Amino acid sequence: MEEKLAFLKREEIRTMAKDLARLQEETALQEKERISQLRVEEKLKREAAAREKIASTMIPKGLGIKEETIPKPPTKKAEWEEPLLPKAKRPSSLEKILVRIIIVLFSLGFFLLITFGYWFFIIKRKSPEASPPPSAVATPSPPSEVEGPSPSAVGVIPPIPILAVKEIKILRITPEKDFKNLLSESLANVLPSGSSPEFFELIPQKNDQFLNLQDVLDEVGIKSPEGFRELVSGKADDFDFFLYSKGAGEQRLGFVVKLGNDEIAPGGVKERTTEMLKAWEKTMESDWVNFSRILGQEKPSLTSVFKQTSYSGAFFRCLSFQERNLGICWSVLDNYLIITSSGESIIKTIDLVRN
Repeated sequence: MEEKLAFLKREEIRTMAKDLARLQEETALQEKERISQLRVEEKLKREAAAREKIASTMIPKGLGIKEETIPKPPTKKAEWEEPLLPKAKRPSSLEKILVRIIIVLFSLGFFLLITFGYWFFIIKRKSPEASPPPSAVATPSPPSEVEGPSPSAVGVIPPIPILAVKEIKILRITPEKDFKNLLSESLANVLPSGSSPEFFELIPQKNDQFLNLQDVLDEVGIKSPEGFRELVSGKADDFDFFLYSKGAGEQRLGFVVKLGNDEIAPGGVKERTTEMLKAWEKTMESDWVNFSRILGQEKPSLTSVFKQTSYSGAFFRCLSFQERNLGICWSVLDNYLIITSSGESIIKTIDLVRN
């Protein structure tokens, strides 16, 4: 029995040894398989990493890879274009408003310039050519009161002024108002519409007839030398009696009369008139005293010598009074005799006669 037990123990030991060997062998196989699996996985990881690295440099746009991960090599063009072509800055709202305001102001200024040019060169220059409607200081007789085509009918239609004037004023002489009173009223009432001086035509009318230079000299009481009236025209159409108005307190009167024909004066009517006026200068202040007093002369001149001056190629001679800008001035220009009461007014008259 003991031998049998011993045998069974030996058999059991052999069986346990076999099982243990088999278990070790299985464990070794499993470990080998695990190591092989790890090696395969590691190899696959390395291959995947290599493929991913290669793909990052070779895969084009649009295949699911972000653009930022693919660097773009710089080009030579970008190196010089970048500083030469800076990105334009968008204008702000304030800049847009200022630009629009400047455009509007420029357009408005251009429109005003065109309007002023049209007024100055077209309207203003044409206005003196039109005959201004007469406005009367004393109302003239209506045409219905004139009987038939007699010489007195000329008094109804005023003569056309030689000078370009602002307005025509008809001075109707009546027993109640003589010519001197009408002149005084004109000096007080006929004023320029603005700050610039203006010319007004004063047309004396008496008994439905307009007066010429000889008539006006008689009405004012101006003494003229013998033979003077024959040198100038006796027609009312060839004579202007005007007011150069600068404003209250500085009104100046003057004459423009057309000279006669050369046949009436040896050597030419212009030369003969010039000689006669120079000879008249010796008594002209006293002869014109009534005329000068209407304009405000109170003191005699400091000297009785006329001084000659030239303006724009024309000569004129003046005697100055003590009152400011007042005196007697005359000039023979082209075919006209000009006599005024100040140097400024004769200069302006010379410009109008030439125009």
